[in-house]
Order: sequence, then C-alpha cells, then structure tokens
Amino acid sequence: MAKRFVTTTAIIILVLLTANTVLAARILAVPTADLKAEGVGVFEYAYTRGSSRFAVNWGLLPRLNLSLGGDGGRFFAGFKVGILAEGADPFGLALGGEVGAERSEFYGVLSKQLGETPGLRGHFALGTGKYKRGLAGVSFTLNPVRLKTERGLTLPAASVLAAYDGSGFTAGVGAVFSPDVKAYVALEDFRSLGLGVALAF
Repeated sequence: MAKRFVTTTAIIILVLLTANTVLAARILAVPTADLKAEGVGVFEYAYTRGSSRFAVNWGLLPRLNLSLGGDGGRFFAGFKVGILAEGADPFGLALGGEVGAERSEFYGVLSKQLGETPGLRGHFALGTGKYKRGLAGVSFTLNPVRLKTERGLTLPAASVLAAYDGSGFTAGVGAVFSPDVKAYVALEDFRSLGLGVALAF
C-alpha cells in the first residue's frame, strides 16, 4: 500500500513539475469546441482507464483541425470543424470524428461559459461509438496566469476538471507550465489514476 502511494505521488509530482496547462481540445476525455490555432501543432498523450491514447493535432485552417493518432491499439485519422465560435452569449459548436480501419466515431460538441463566474465552462458531446451515451465536462480556472512566489518558485496556471466520459466519472487538476506545455492528473471513478500531457510545436 505504501509503495503504491509513493509511486502515485511521484507520478503526480513529476507531471506537475514537467508540464504547464489544461488540454484545450479536451477536458479529460471529453472533447471541447475549442480549436487549435492555424499553423499550430500539438502532440497529446493521455493514459485513461488503463489505455493509452496519443494524437498529433494540427490547426490546418482557422476552423479546421486534423489529427493522426492511436487509441488502445487502434490507429485513426481525426478532424474537428468549428461551426460557431464561443462568445459572450452564443455557445461554441464543433463537429468532429475519428476514422479508423476497425471503427469510426463522430460527434458534435457544445462549449459555453457557465453563468457570470469567469473561468467556469461546460462542455457536452454526443455522437456515435464512445460518444453515444453523451460526454459532459466542467472546467474551472483557479488562476489564469502563472504566479511567482516569494521564494522565487513559479506556479503554473491551474484548473479544476470534472467529467463523465460515457463510462464513469473523473475529476482532476490541469496545469499550464508554459504556452507550449500542458498537463493534467485525474482520479477515475475514485479508483485509478489518469494523466495527460500536451506539447505544442
């Protein structure tokens, strides 16, 4: 038991010390209506529910992202098209999908700031395959910028995350260590640890 606690704590500290921001394209396993900027590439890795997922995403056009990746031994080509940009009143809307040899999955996702509280956003996705039960997530930005302590340490921008991914509940913390490095650590169904890292290039 003590060895497991030490290992889990070491992983959390390692992730939090080597990365910096919430994955904008996803809140844990839930997609968002956010898009990568044109010309920006991002490598994403996540370990969730005992399975690894990786993807390389590109902002090809202002409202089109393309990706190549793998998920549990399955390779896929993905896309996300921005239909509506999130603003003060309207919600953000995007349509996306992942096409692979074994299966293809498509979804629509809504993202919206919730109420008057700055930094509180909700996301809801529905579609085919893993999206057929609906996925929902909430994110709350604790501090939107990196902070420097009196001792000279720089604390990352941080968010609290919670999601239902169609098979269970997950809650965690996301951190932005620099504009190019983001990470999260999460507890899945109060039993197992999930984590993710995103590196922009």
